[in-house]
Amino acid sequence: MHFKDDEGKKYDISSIFTYEDNVVATYKQVADYCNMSYLDVKKLDFYEFALLSRNAYINNILKCPDGKKALADGIRLTTKECDLQGLRSLKKKLEGVNNNG
Repeated sequence: MHFKDDEGKKYDISSIFTYEDNVVATYKQVADYCNMSYLDVKKLDFYEFALLSRNAYINNILKCPDGKKALADGIRLTTKECDLQGLRSLKKKLEGVNNNG
């Protein structure tokens, strides 16, 4: 992710924040999501923290329309089952275009 300063100079956002900054931000995100203190979050075992971190991230994404769309697209793109209803609907649309055009 990039951004520009007032003078138009382009920066990579990863160059601004250190690994430690990102870890602290993740702890804070989990603490806010679970209504826990920062110190209580630090005491969680790895698997609990990983699960809560994932859930907090998804919860934050769902707060904006673009995030909802991105999450839906990600789920759609990773689904292995065939959407038969969607295929039938697309087939009908395409047949209608070919018959009318």
